[in-house]
Amino acid sequence: MSCRAASSVLLLSVICYSNASLAQVPATQPAADALVTMDFPADGVELRVLADIVTKRLKIPIIYDDTINNKRVIVHVPKDVPESALLGILQSALRMKQMVLVDAEQPGWKQIVSAQNLAAVAKPAAPGKTPEPGTAVTQIFNLKHADPARAVEAIKPFLSQPGGNIQPVPGQKTIIISDYSSVIQRHK
Repeated sequence: MSCRAASSVLLLSVICYSNASLAQVPATQPAADALVTMDFPADGVELRVLADIVTKRLKIPIIYDDTINNKRVIVHVPKDVPESALLGILQSALRMKQMVLVDAEQPGWKQIVSAQNLAAVAKPAAPGKTPEPGTAVTQIFNLKHADPARAVEAIKPFLSQPGGNIQPVPGQKTIIISDYSSVIQRHK
């Protein structure tokens, strides 16, 4: 068995034997979801424009600084996009530029920050609730049969770079992973 295949088997074992779980909630689109016209130039769109669209359409106030200026992404979506997809489009675009949308200090507000260290901005994954795709979460895994140090080495290559983080808890059979929710969900 190759080293990569062995790592994949170990990762699967670690995740299957962990006590942590997030419920899978099917995504549903509301029947009356308004369509938003997203007709961007072929050379891309600035991230701040996407953030402004989300703020105006979804009424979510977003704070960002000058680090977002002149960061362009190419967005290929149908011309008319359901309003419910806007937040996911913004989060995907931010991820391409190593940025993430997090809860701001002001309740109900969001903030765009660098994703160089997701552990610093991640929120705990709530049991029984699937986090929004593109959000940074921290999850604790209690291991039953795996050595935490070996699990860390096996899982580390699968985390987002830069930003993803995994730490063993000294003296316990526990690891803590911080990454985008979609990365953690993909490897459960």
